[in-house]
Amino acid sequence: MKKKLLAASLLATSLAACGGDDHHDHANPIDAHDALAADACAHVTETMEHVTAAADPAAATNAVSETHQPFHVMLPLVDDAHAGAVLFTPDEEGEYAFFTDGAATLAILDGDAEVAIEATETVDACAELTTMHLADLELGTQYTLVFGPGAADAVVLVTLHAGDDGHGHE
Repeated sequence: MKKKLLAASLLATSLAACGGDDHHDHANPIDAHDALAADACAHVTETMEHVTAAADPAAATNAVSETHQPFHVMLPLVDDAHAGAVLFTPDEEGEYAFFTDGAATLAILDGDAEVAIEATETVDACAELTTMHLADLELGTQYTLVFGPGAADAVVLVTLHAGDDGHGHE
């Protein structure tokens, strides 16, 4: 009985340390990622906002900062391939999940420095979104999302705040 009480107490303490705004299931991060993918897929059917990406990341002015909003990002032709950049400014600190249709690669820049993408995973919750990229971002920092180069002239994007989990992904 004492072992069960101790185990329950340790579990409650560890969950409390994670914070209340965390959307992850720490016991099973795969299930948490599936839940995020299902949420993104529910939003991708909403009215899509069309945004044109800048050919030069330094010249990007169009923003895709609204989470849960589906974006259709049009990519200009650059040196025989489509590529472009848009801006993203998080309104919360923590991990963000960038869901795309897989039509273009994604890099995240903080100024000239590339931000580490913790994980890139294939998702199968819906046909419209096939790839999830996870990255830890700072509150209020303006990031540049760079898509491509590739053959696709557009990419579908839905971004969700995944939480402030403080743990790595494999």
